[in-house]
Amino acid sequence: MKNITLIGCGAVGALYGLRLHNLLGREHVCFLVDEKRKKRYEREGIFLNGQRAPFRYCTPEEAKPA
Repeated sequence: MKNITLIGCGAVGALYGLRLHNLLGREHVCFLVDEKRKKRYEREGIFLNGQRAPFRYCTPEEAKPA
């Protein structure tokens, strides 16, 4: 696997996203979101166990083939 795109950054998606991020690196994992949600997540962040998750968010136009 070179690129993984996740849909849904809720409790389960965020946990899987963090594991994949830690295994593959930030440049290979992104959450697919619309532009409004991307701006909000980048501004406010997603927190897991009190720590801000280092996720990358991409719109459908920005997403690499996964």
